[in-house]
Amino acid sequence: WFWAAATAPVAAAAAGITAAGVTATGADSAAAAATATLHASATVMGTGLGQAACVSFSLSGLSGEPVASSAPTPLWVPADGGATATAALLNLRIRPWSARSPALYTVRADVWASPDGECATVGAQPPVDSVSVVHGFRSLKFDADSGFFLNEQKFKIRGFCDHNDFAVVGMAVPERVNLFRAQALRAIGGNGRRMSHNPPDVATLALYDRLGVIVVDENRLFANSTAFVHNMAALVRRDRNAPSVVLWSFCNEAGCEGNREAGGPRFADVVHRLDGSRPTLGNMFTFGDLLSDTIDVQGFSHRERGQLDACHASLPDKPIFMSECCSCNTERDEDEGCETVTDNPPSIGCRQKAFNGRCAQHYTNASDGAAYAVGTMVWTLFDYYGEPSGDWPRVSSSYGQYDLAGFAKASAFWYRTQWLLRIPDADAAKPFATGGEHEVHLVESWEPPAVGQPVAGARLAATRGGAAMAVTGADGASGGGDVFAGAPLDGLIALGADNGRAARTLSSSGGGPGSGARVGIAPSGTALDGTPLDLITPGRAAPGAARPTRHITAYTSAPSVELFVDGVSVGVRAAGSLPGGGPTWAEWTDVPWANATVLAVALADDGSAAARDSRTASGVPAALRLSVDAPSERTRTGSALFLDGHDTALVRAEVIDAAGAVVWGAAHNVSFEVVSGPGRVLGAHNGDTRCHEPNGVPWRSAYHGRVRAVVGVTAASGRSQAERRLIREVDLDAEIELDAPAQPIVLRAIAPGLATATVSIPTSTDATDEVMAVAARGAGQPVPLYR
Repeated sequence: WFWAAATAPVAAAAAGITAAGVTATGADSAAAAATATLHASATVMGTGLGQAACVSFSLSGLSGEPVASSAPTPLWVPADGGATATAALLNLRIRPWSARSPALYTVRADVWASPDGECATVGAQPPVDSVSVVHGFRSLKFDADSGFFLNEQKFKIRGFCDHNDFAVVGMAVPERVNLFRAQALRAIGGNGRRMSHNPPDVATLALYDRLGVIVVDENRLFANSTAFVHNMAALVRRDRNAPSVVLWSFCNEAGCEGNREAGGPRFADVVHRLDGSRPTLGNMFTFGDLLSDTIDVQGFSHRERGQLDACHASLPDKPIFMSECCSCNTERDEDEGCETVTDNPPSIGCRQKAFNGRCAQHYTNASDGAAYAVGTMVWTLFDYYGEPSGDWPRVSSSYGQYDLAGFAKASAFWYRTQWLLRIPDADAAKPFATGGEHEVHLVESWEPPAVGQPVAGARLAATRGGAAMAVTGADGASGGGDVFAGAPLDGLIALGADNGRAARTLSSSGGGPGSGARVGIAPSGTALDGTPLDLITPGRAAPGAARPTRHITAYTSAPSVELFVDGVSVGVRAAGSLPGGGPTWAEWTDVPWANATVLAVALADDGSAAARDSRTASGVPAALRLSVDAPSERTRTGSALFLDGHDTALVRAEVIDAAGAVVWGAAHNVSFEVVSGPGRVLGAHNGDTRCHEPNGVPWRSAYHGRVRAVVGVTAASGRSQAERRLIREVDLDAEIELDAPAQPIVLRAIAPGLATATVSIPTSTDATDEVMAVAARGAGQPVPLYR
């Protein structure tokens, strides 16, 4: 539904397009065919005296191939008023919009002025105005006993809620970054997104239209208020042509309850009047009240299976959807701390462990395992600014499967194994086929196991530029044999500093008896010269002492996993799947630690090795490594930035050892600069919920060895001449180059004591590299998941 400026005595002011009678035949593939009827309407506005007009509608593929059209028909447009033209295009052979093959079409309305009211010959002349919208054909069915059907195929919604913000850019998320986020959703089996808790940017909907991701479109303010009803109407008018939208959500949680429920009937009336093809929903805590009776689909927020079952028994004719669930907090790469075992636990002061499988399994299965349930929307896909799940110094949330900087947490791999790899390829709700492949992911690191053991009297002896350089024993002498059982501490160097704070980790600089020793500071990060050192991790056990152990878990799509340490088996563990009752992970307690490799081998049904994942203890930091996560063919986000003045790249920087492994405890301050090319560093982030460093500067300390740089283009030479002319008129500071050639953006990263790294980010003025074109090519394509 779309507005165009009036340019003639009559002009198309808005186009409204709906589809009905879609019946898919054949498999969910690009070759599947359907028969459809298109009901199209366009409002034509008059700009002077009353005027006779002619209106025609046409349907074509996105690349312009014609499908059908209507003959121009007469329409009387009153002076300074509007009139609506309608048409029905019957028995259309089209491809339906689906998760793996989201076929899209263009519907266009052309308007001609016709002083004599004759329309037979106007088609030979150019129209005085035209408007078009992108549209997709699909059928929706919500059943109280069987859930949701898309194109008459069972479709269990496996989706995620998300606040639309991202590291550095906040809520002004560029399209390329939103494409990265959408592909990250598909990479872990997601097929749906709830727009919590406000209408999305239209470009975001356009991405989901092209990728085949279904959307719950959500209103912000709900009550028996005329202004709020008008807001809901505006949302429906704007988004009703998006095939990705399958539900209208009135409200969220407390915003649905109490006196606000009185708004339900008016909201329902305006939605059904403007769009009768989609049901309504509220993300509620309760059921059986006024709003529950008003909405078409009962939404629930953070409820257990028992409440869903009670609602299903009480309201047997109402479909049920867990529209928000599963706040199973976790922080990336944290081995120690508190394991989240309950949904949205109370505020806690400790770090939240990377492992959260118990919580994820229980709460996801509350709706995923109910045959009658429409599906599940997990809170959330990404961490977001604010709403920290814990006390100060946390400043951002930890609900996501990816951190705020877009790095995958272990929980992303849990959803990938359960919601993607364990789902049959024949399932129409699966975003892409995986061919029965298996994966396994070790949740924990393989760092030495004594982190957190107190060492009485140990002190930092010296710093240089804020980095701890040496450690002494309680008596001030270098060494402290009781700490390392005879391994001298002299020669220790800092692995990384945290902007004036002591380094998180220390490691021996030599290969002698102290080689491999590690020292970590208190979580507060405040240890400096002469202050007590609270935590220490020895690199080896004292002679004759009990061998230290680790607790290891693995997420897998295979039925079992075998664990090896230095080539010796520690045992085979079974791993279940939803909705079964057994653990959906493999677990080993008291695994003897050795300065060697820990290897997890996923075992297929016949006992053969199907996948592997391994870890080693980190070595001494040696260098930085840069790679581009977007645009990247690995993440299905394209191969080059488009020079439109705002396209944005996501670059990862990793602190690595001599073997190329990411150093788990590295906290170096990494600085970024553009060496050449049409780009600038917008800022950097590390995904740490406790990091208070500024967002809009070109540096950040590493968190578990990783930093994200966000790089924007500074050229708009890919724009049309008309657009560049407008940019020239408004960009008085000339920050955007209008005629710069497409050349790579060369980014350099530096960190104290490490080898410098550079990476080249390709740029383009070719329209095939625009974000929407890239998204359209990515539909149905597999997306891997990277740590």
